Amino acid sequence: MRDRFSCRKELAVVSHHSYLYDRFTAIEMVRIWTRLLGLPSGEEQLLAHLKEVGLEDRCRIPVGGFSAGMRKRLTLLQARLKEPR
Repeated sequence: MRDRFSCRKELAVVSHHSYLYDRFTAIEMVRIWTRLLGLPSGEEQLLAHLKEVGLEDRCRIPVGGFSAGMRKRLTLLQARLKEPR
């Protein structure tokens, strides 16, 4: 059996619940995630990440105002930032 911790580093989970903070904007959420993962968190990089999921034009809107689909795209971005296998 492989080491559980090494397996967890290679996985990302997208739940039916988004676990997003409604008062934060999309760019603020991505900034938090990139910093936690030790990734570059400059404005240009953050906007590039949001562009990947089609949310660059909504980057300054609080997540609480997002549709369910927009929330799911932001959650998928969070999972992709980990670069799971």
